Amino acid sequence: MYTRFFITCAARTGSTMLRYLLDGHPEICCHGEVFVRKGLLRFILRNGRSFGLSSGYKKFEEAFRQKPLTEFLSNELLSTSNAQERAVGFKFKTDEYFDSGYVEIADYLRQRADMKVIHLRRKDLLAQYVSYLFVQKKLNPTVSFDASSERSSKRIVIDKKLLFKYFDLITEREHKIEQELLDHQIQRVWYEDLIEDKEIFLGEILDFLGVQKIITPSTTQKLILNYQDHVTNLEEVLSWLSQSEYDKRIKDNSERAI
Repeated sequence: MYTRFFITCAARTGSTMLRYLLDGHPEICCHGEVFVRKGLLRFILRNGRSFGLSSGYKKFEEAFRQKPLTEFLSNELLSTSNAQERAVGFKFKTDEYFDSGYVEIADYLRQRADMKVIHLRRKDLLAQYVSYLFVQKKLNPTVSFDASSERSSKRIVIDKKLLFKYFDLITEREHKIEQELLDHQIQRVWYEDLIEDKEIFLGEILDFLGVQKIITPSTTQKLILNYQDHVTNLEEVLSWLSQSEYDKRIKDNSERAI
């Protein structure tokens, strides 16, 4: 018997890194962001460490089109014929979980209390927001699979209203997803902890999934080493946050990367 699980998180929380760390483990099959919008599959990687369609994508797509969603999830996506694999899961962000277009998938996950949940968050919401803006504004990627990729030199100005709107949404969803999944076993992990001591905190996740404690190397490269260098009005932003309820959710270590 094997463990079924899913990773829940907001976007820009380091979930790509975590997904590849888990998928690189010999006893884990961890699919990526399989669902991009209602009625469509994205990618299921089992053929390397880059974004793209796997060799088995057509099989999954055919099953997705022909079978009821619950059957596809149980018997295809969260199933394995590989005797070595002891845990199978995928990433399903809170962005999708709380989107009406994904309600059937969210219902399935909520009702399957036998599925384990890895809840990934960032302590530093400002770092998360800067990463989010870089993606939304299409400035530069913040992560790469190529160690030679160029690092970004772009800078941004942060709008106060939009900043707090984002923080409110993220923290509301962090709380709400925990309430939605009260019947599940949940392993809570901070992105920053994984970065600082992967052996301990990744090891705790592996124990949670019931697999051997084999620490795999990261295959992703950060392209923004200090996000504060990229915020033009940084002092103003830090002043806003120091006077808010989010003062403890901004970083105190300027060397921490995103």
